[in-house]
Amino acid sequence: MENQYQLSRFMWFFGGNVAKEVNREHDWSGSLWSRRYRSICVTEEPAAQIQRLEYLLSQAVKENLVKKVEDWPGIHFGKTLMEGRSLLVGAWYDRTKRYRAAVQGKKLEESEYRTELTVELKQLPCWRDLPWSRYVRRIRKMIRRIEREAERERELQGATVVGAPLLRQQDPHTRPQKVKKSPAPQVHAATKRERIAWRQAFSFFVVAYRFAAVLLKEGVLEASFPEGSFPLGLPYVGDRGGGDGVPALVLA
Repeated sequence: MENQYQLSRFMWFFGGNVAKEVNREHDWSGSLWSRRYRSICVTEEPAAQIQRLEYLLSQAVKENLVKKVEDWPGIHFGKTLMEGRSLLVGAWYDRTKRYRAAVQGKKLEESEYRTELTVELKQLPCWRDLPWSRYVRRIRKMIRRIEREAERERELQGATVVGAPLLRQQDPHTRPQKVKKSPAPQVHAATKRERIAWRQAFSFFVVAYRFAAVLLKEGVLEASFPEGSFPLGLPYVGDRGGGDGVPALVLA
């Protein structure tokens, strides 16, 4: 994503449509997500970026749902990278087009409202200069290490893997016995120095936003809001040529 506006619009579109599809599939209604989406920035430190990548790749394995990443029955970008591919291909169903046709008394074939979409996986920013083949080898090595560590942890705890067959049989209404409820961090950083620097930069951002908001409330329409902000009732403030609100950040 190039900026917070793109990220916000994407998550609004993605979250809303996923909820509609899930509710349609299981005959549910109402809200699907337990809380609103929140983006957390990652500093430009290579260690911070690599830690976040490892966290994402370990999903489903560290929870003892499957033994290997490729065993996960759902979507997992790690499986795509393991195969050396950078493209994820899926189907998009234009339900609005189908509904409007039905209102007009027309029945569309699936091929008329189904579109194939492709998502390209980008390399981690700190590894963007690596040849693709070398990048894939690093990912494979990282995944296998994650799997070995998860296996050792299971042996210590006497835990077992659920496995893909049982996962597919799970009732969608099943809830875990314990739900982790820890506060989300303000930023993902590898060092205390970078974490403090980010908080200072963000505090300046907040002060600038609040000052502009006061001016706007008093009728000053040309109040200058900081880059990367969403003024109430006004358009998103984009990049003026030097950043996206808070410096030295990579969007999570």
